[in-house]
Amino acid sequence: MSAADAFKKHGVVPDVVPNGPSKLVKAVFDSGVEVGFLL
Repeated sequence: MSAADAFKKHGVVPDVVPNGPSKLVKAVFDSGVEVGFLL
């Protein structure tokens, strides 16, 4: 599922923001910790 689809599925679009994010950024640190950000 794309980020935009997830935003629509959970009601974030259009209730909170007019458009969902188009890209997902993922950072993986040497410790193995992973962080994701929607742009």
